[in-house]
Amino acid sequence: MPTLNLGRVGFVNKGTWLISTTYKINDTVTYLGGTYAALQANTGQTPILGGTVYWQEWVANDVVHKSGAETIADVKTFTSSPVIPTPSDGDSSTKAASTAFVAAAIPYNINAATDKPTPVDADLFGIIDSAASNVLKKLSWLNIKATLKAYFDTLYFPITGASVAGVRQTVQSGSVDTSGLANFISIGTGLAVNIAATTTPIIIHAAGGAISNDRLGTISADTTISGLTANSTNYLYADVAANGTVTLSANIVTHLEQFGGTPAITNNLLTFNIGEMKGYLGNGTTAPQAWRVPIGEAVTGASTVTSVVNYALNGYYDSGLVATLPAANTVVSKNHNIGTSISITPTLWLECIIADLSYSVGNRVYNIMGTNGTYALPLTVYHDSKAVGFGTANGVGIQIQSKLSGTNVTPTSADWKYGFTVKRGW
Repeated sequence: MPTLNLGRVGFVNKGTWLISTTYKINDTVTYLGGTYAALQANTGQTPILGGTVYWQEWVANDVVHKSGAETIADVKTFTSSPVIPTPSDGDSSTKAASTAFVAAAIPYNINAATDKPTPVDADLFGIIDSAASNVLKKLSWLNIKATLKAYFDTLYFPITGASVAGVRQTVQSGSVDTSGLANFISIGTGLAVNIAATTTPIIIHAAGGAISNDRLGTISADTTISGLTANSTNYLYADVAANGTVTLSANIVTHLEQFGGTPAITNNLLTFNIGEMKGYLGNGTTAPQAWRVPIGEAVTGASTVTSVVNYALNGYYDSGLVATLPAANTVVSKNHNIGTSISITPTLWLECIIADLSYSVGNRVYNIMGTNGTYALPLTVYHDSKAVGFGTANGVGIQIQSKLSGTNVTPTSADWKYGFTVKRGW
């Protein structure tokens, strides 16, 4: 019987393509995720996505390889992984995106995005949540700030930017008048005082023992302290929370400063122990630590506030220069308003404004005496919690020592000015 040679009428699977293997027509190979059929015999001809004269892309197992544009209608189910070309960076067409393109597009688009130097609270950032199987989540700038603050507050002194040398337990800054004296407290409506803080924020430093335990509070908007007690001296206070929030209050219980000793348990009485730089607030039974700072006073009548006192900023008062020396038998007084008489130092000085007794303009003299014409003694300077002053003696009043001879001389009143400084030492 004659034999009929039909040639190769079926496909022959040759497995993974090898460069050294000789392939015949209709041999099939797999290479880099694709499947190809030989169009003609060849050796060393690499199958390429899209096909060549030697290889035709193969369609099998629902994996579709197309070199040109293709519209896929209806829903297709792929049981394997479709191989998709990788577009170039910045390609914004509607082509399918390979995993390689997606991976490259993220850094590309971040780098190409418009710069925003100052984020706002509503801005969002992507994060990988390591506590939830590394899924992608979003995080707002508001929450980033809050988290960082909470973290850094455990590492560093929380009153960053505030002076921690010198005076603590004070109002550090606030609005002042033309003489440099605090004026952020003013008479309000009825039994209330106004607190000005919008234009010039009020910074309050509350001592807590160790400097690292101090607190800095800020009032940045105008407010009031209302409900003052009628016909009384009301003491105004600021309580500083650990996060810097300030709560204002008033009561008719004064504050007590002492170098050391047992804090008073009297309700609402603030005891400040200077030796340990801690405040304690009595509650009637005990006196737990408190970060409370006295900031001023308000005197009330039956239905209104009649006067206010702003305690001196940073526990310091300077009267400035007062023209013409006081005559004999004169009492001079100034309001320093430091708010305590404990461990404060008043200083009286004279300044030459017209050359006199061999003193030059600008010279200051501190050893000031009073005389009754027979005896010369140092002037007595007195103070209380809000005032400082002195009185001149009978006779010629004020004397100083000669710059040249050291003898007592009487300065020309109009050639000199005087002034006070009062400084709190804690």
